[in-house]
Amino acid sequence: MATGNEDWNNGYKGYGSDPTTQMNLMKTVVEAAIKNDIYVIIDWHSHNANEQTNSAKDFFSKMAQEYGQYDNVIFELFNEPTDVSWNTIKTYADQVVSAIREHSDNLILVGTPRWDQNPHAPIGNEVNDPKKNTAYTLHYYANSHNWEGNYSWGGESEGVKGEKAIKAGLSVFISEWG
Repeated sequence: MATGNEDWNNGYKGYGSDPTTQMNLMKTVVEAAIKNDIYVIIDWHSHNANEQTNSAKDFFSKMAQEYGQYDNVIFELFNEPTDVSWNTIKTYADQVVSAIREHSDNLILVGTPRWDQNPHAPIGNEVNDPKKNTAYTLHYYANSHNWEGNYSWGGESEGVKGEKAIKAGLSVFISEWG
């Protein structure tokens, strides 16, 4: 879902400018998934969600209250944080998780730094989730990412980072792939 004040000059505006339209679009998709018994991710698709905390809390509180009793509904709080630190993401996520948990115990996905490439970042500093039903996201594209080893510049591959997170006891969810 478009979350900001986008305006594409054709009447389509983001949640920040037109929350009613965005909520109606979201409800159409979620209700179709529920009716057809398929999983659906309610995604706050923003690269700067940490600057939209109050809007995200309000949105997810409404979504959790309305759809949080359906087991096939998953909440994704922050899709592809850019160069945002894990501490900044966690501060945001802790607040949004709290808003969701008032109404639902469903799975919550939390984005990781640098476009969901660092699911190991939360090790030892996980999101505060009283229901312990949180997973950290990883985005993986076979044409540009590696599952093992290091890159020529010395950085660890996405797969190595994912395995580190899993071995540390974190749940990793690949919410985007190709």
